[in-house]
Amino acid sequence: GVVESAALLAWQTARVIDQNQRARFDYEVRRIESAIEKRLQAYVQVLRGGRGLFEASDHVSREDWRRYVESQRLSTSYPGIRTMTFAPKVEPHELADFIAAVRSEPTTRFANPRVLSEFALRAPPPPTVPTRPAVHAPVFYTEPLNDDNERALGIDMMRDVGRRLAMEAAVATDNAVLSPRLRVLRQGGTQVGFIAYMPVYRDARPCRRVQ
Repeated sequence: GVVESAALLAWQTARVIDQNQRARFDYEVRRIESAIEKRLQAYVQVLRGGRGLFEASDHVSREDWRRYVESQRLSTSYPGIRTMTFAPKVEPHELADFIAAVRSEPTTRFANPRVLSEFALRAPPPPTVPTRPAVHAPVFYTEPLNDDNERALGIDMMRDVGRRLAMEAAVATDNAVLSPRLRVLRQGGTQVGFIAYMPVYRDARPCRRVQ
């Protein structure tokens, strides 16, 4: 009687509260997903702009790249973007000449004057899943130029399976592809982050471009 009715009422009330909480939770998930999607779409447009810069020009210098990235006002307009990088596709037979050309560049803007004269390819920071690449994609241009980004120069992203698969997917789909969660170099160590890859085509050969 009374006890059973009270128990039933309590159970029904708890079920209503649970349904309301679930509805609020589902709404928050959809809201957050929508916000993330809009933010990523904005980031992809920045990538497309950088891609257009390379595809519309016979040569894009470090200074050209700096001016483009500065024009995007990343810290105020896109605070989630820590750096914008260009990583060219380098065939094994081109590697020695590529490294020699980088080492001969002036280093006026670099805090470390040896950052280019000692340029060499190396694996990304751990944890990684090592792989022996058929081609290379070293960090080449990177902005804004600071200590963290200088230390990233020369990282061959094709030497990690997660990064390589994301780059290959970007080329296959001709679109931006997000890497798995990974550790990126930062002052004092590494931080967890993601890299968005957008292919750049020059002379019908894909280069790799990352954010």
